[in-house]
Amino acid sequence: MYYNGHELSEDEIWELISREESEAVVEREYLSFDGKNAEPTALSVFWTESGSVYHLTASCRHLINKTKNYYGTAEDAASCKKPRVCSACAKE
Repeated sequence: MYYNGHELSEDEIWELISREESEAVVEREYLSFDGKNAEPTALSVFWTESGSVYHLTASCRHLINKTKNYYGTAEDAASCKKPRVCSACAKE
């Protein structure tokens, strides 16, 4: 099986399956940075309170087990001390 351009080992396949299952179970809460937007837009970026970067998609693997995420613009993220994009998001 191939994922993101490389062949997966059996352990990696099971990890991916496990990750997919856990993603289905975890309910996530997305909070607007400014309290005005009801839903993220195509231009939204995502971050957590404790992280140091922002993410380009809500489905980034580094957000999988996070239950409380914020969204807004990249400028909003920078004002919350998240000045750069996540390395995994930057590769996609």
